[in-house]
Amino acid sequence: MESVAKTEYKIVIQTANAYAGSGGKNNFVLLELTGKDGTVTGTRQLNQLGDDHFIKGGTDEFNIETIDVGLPVLLRFELVELKEKDPWGIRKVKVFYKDQKVVFPVYDWVQKELNVPTGEGRLHHTVNNPHVLSVLKREVDHMRVLLPWVRRPGPRDPTRSLPRYVDADAWAEVPLIFQPTEKWTQSFGENSVENGVTKAMDFLQKNQFQLDSLESYHMLYQVFEDGADKSDFLGRWTSDEEFGRQQLNGIAPTSLERCTKIPDNCQIGNDHVAGLLDGQTLPKAMKGGMVYMVDFTTTFKDVKRNKNSQGQQLYCPDAICVFYVNKNKDLVPIAIQLVPSDTETIFTPQDSELDWLLAKMYFKTAFGCMHEWHYHFLLTHGVMESFAVAVFRALPRCHPVYKLLRPHLQTVTVINLLARANLILAGSAANQALGLEGEDTARKMYKSFDMDDLRIPCLLKKRGLHDAKLLPKFYYRDDATNLWTIIEEFVTHVLRHYYPQNEDISRDKFLQDMIEDIATEGIGWEDEKHRKGLPYPLCTVDQLIQLCTSAIYTSAVQHSAVNFPQYDQYKFVPNNPVAMRLPPHRKGEATMERIMASLPDTRMSLLAIAIAFSLSTYAPDEVFLGNYPVKLSVDNAVKVAIRKFKKDLEKYKNEVQRRNEKAEYPYEWLLPEKIANSISI
Repeated sequence: MESVAKTEYKIVIQTANAYAGSGGKNNFVLLELTGKDGTVTGTRQLNQLGDDHFIKGGTDEFNIETIDVGLPVLLRFELVELKEKDPWGIRKVKVFYKDQKVVFPVYDWVQKELNVPTGEGRLHHTVNNPHVLSVLKREVDHMRVLLPWVRRPGPRDPTRSLPRYVDADAWAEVPLIFQPTEKWTQSFGENSVENGVTKAMDFLQKNQFQLDSLESYHMLYQVFEDGADKSDFLGRWTSDEEFGRQQLNGIAPTSLERCTKIPDNCQIGNDHVAGLLDGQTLPKAMKGGMVYMVDFTTTFKDVKRNKNSQGQQLYCPDAICVFYVNKNKDLVPIAIQLVPSDTETIFTPQDSELDWLLAKMYFKTAFGCMHEWHYHFLLTHGVMESFAVAVFRALPRCHPVYKLLRPHLQTVTVINLLARANLILAGSAANQALGLEGEDTARKMYKSFDMDDLRIPCLLKKRGLHDAKLLPKFYYRDDATNLWTIIEEFVTHVLRHYYPQNEDISRDKFLQDMIEDIATEGIGWEDEKHRKGLPYPLCTVDQLIQLCTSAIYTSAVQHSAVNFPQYDQYKFVPNNPVAMRLPPHRKGEATMERIMASLPDTRMSLLAIAIAFSLSTYAPDEVFLGNYPVKLSVDNAVKVAIRKFKKDLEKYKNEVQRRNEKAEYPYEWLLPEKIANSISI
């Protein structure tokens, strides 16, 4: 009988440090190696019960003598549970065979069994080993079981007309790969909305504080800042220049659009703004590209309004605001109409100081609701969860698109579990503080959603915001456009390495399954004709580049732009209330008593501030754009692309800092060190 050749392998395993529960000390760990020809070594036990192997954050080395299968292409780990369930988190594994080495990026959990291929990116049609291909297919099939789509809603279901998401109600129901790190969990608990409100209420009760003036609202956010000085811009919050600056470079900059015609249900005309246009008529200023607007006149029609915790009706107007770029190159508001077709609710800077101030507050209420439910929740959290579920359901870990997108999509699923329960749900704390109901607003806005809404160059051009000569000091636009280009170039370098020809796209079954899942189950499930503008099926490399660029940009840049600045803008409630307690005023009705009675009360204000503070807080172990501590790729082409990506971001950062040195109010939210890699809050 011919003897089977044996050899010695050195196995070096790094155990994860970031997640609660990693260790695996209550189990036997078994390992099996598979060679290129499909030959397997059989399982080998690596540890003894209770020994010091697989300590969180540690590195272990094993030398095993077994069948010579050559340099392995696949590892299979198995846990034999002895005492209790004890999942084991692995970072990566190195296998040394004779004078060769192969790296297996894992960055996942072993709960019962886990198969891990080598770190090279592989497309479906490039996997020539039948055994490896079957393992990859089983991996995908397993993830489809672990990550089921939420059921399709019926015609009267309140969740209809929204992007679909994973069918889970708690963290424990989703794979461990999505679980937050220990540091994140601790930080989130400390900075939760509930803790923030409790802390503020305790402070106010001890100090017997009451809201009796606009200035008194400053006291509310001080409890979150330990007595810090108020932000510089709050010293001029009532000015029209500051109002315009926040529109351009605040929390929802893309809500603005160029105005070439006043909407039919808006009665703002040339007579209202005469004297505010540097001697021009309104039609001439519009033709010259100097007039812009934010229009909620039809957007909010018939959308449900909330009630606060005491059952009091809250108000959010179907408002429109018209802006003008004045001779000082500042964008300033020139007219606001609060109620469509009601000329008595048209206000301009030429009205009384309090009428105009209260009109701006009402408009900011509509602006804040639109920001939170549409630009923040729907266009980042909601849409990106559909991407995330599809990517993790359809692509095996060795797929290059999985490796490219995972760092940007891994955290959104768990965050959205919390958001649906605590923020979006009718009657939640957020819905007691905001004028519009979250789900109802998002549902209406999603009806007109198109994938081009995520492509920032397309969106800016569509809304007439792309021309820097016509609309100066729009720092968000400048930074966002540059970042889109940098990300697009990075994505192009990576994907064209794996997909040199368009036919590689059509041949990659894993990739086609992913786009089918996004188009028919996630984002475009209701829109059978257009699939919300998704390229379905994928046919070209350029389509894939745009899709992946949109996913990375939205999850990193756009979410950071609309999320992290919100505490600054919302903390002083009169600057940007998100609900009002009285209906919109009419001409001549504004008094300071009316303003105080209209603005949110103490509890509503604290809810809004606490929510903004919680959502604007970076995690202590946040990963920022350009950094990849989870090193999923071993291919040299990807490593080169990442190095260039980081250099491009550093060059961009230097340019932004030079601009900011000259700006009266620097725009810093899109500096790379402030752009979280993913939606992690």
